[in-house]
Amino acid sequence: MNNVLLSALVPATVVLAGCNANPTPAAVGDGAALNTALGHTYVAGHQIEDGGGDGVHIGLQEVDVEIPAGELNLNSKGKFKVVITTTDGFDASEVDPETVTLGDGRRADIRVHRKKSGKLMARLEDDDGDGDLDLVLHFAVQELVANGDLTESSTELVLEAATYGGPGVHGAAAVTPRWLETKHLLPSSRIDTSLRIALLLAMPTAWQEV
Repeated sequence: MNNVLLSALVPATVVLAGCNANPTPAAVGDGAALNTALGHTYVAGHQIEDGGGDGVHIGLQEVDVEIPAGELNLNSKGKFKVVITTTDGFDASEVDPETVTLGDGRRADIRVHRKKSGKLMARLEDDDGDGDLDLVLHFAVQELVANGDLTESSTELVLEAATYGGPGVHGAAAVTPRWLETKHLLPSSRIDTSLRIALLLAMPTAWQEV
């Protein structure tokens, strides 16, 4: 019987110029490939080929990352903003939003949140008012909590990404996580309309006809 060779489809890797090295191979997800001069291959915070394993961010360009909220509610079901700032030495529009990850830098971190339509919650805008376009991203609080990246003891979140044509980028922003009670507003439909009318009628008359 003739031998039949089956070729397997290999998913594309997100290749960065350096990262938080992890000697344990990581699962590869969808993403854009970026070749590196150093020959190191990384995926979303994990080293997947031997590049030294010393935990040093080899070849990564440091960028300014800000989390304006600062204090994050660990009970929140919403999203929060993360900004990669354009500076004299770096243009934030060079970052590929599809490759951005955020987390503690020690495991497979989470990606930018997507709307129901599948569109990334990422846009270029002048966030700091200096006339340059910054990259504004949104992440889901509960995705970070569920992944173990955001806890009461967290002091910072690490962002890593590939760029469209240069080295990968790395940055960190300080956070102060808190367990805060979620505020619930009373729906207006539950307010007793008749009670409001009764209170209105009970108010003293401000003037009297002579």
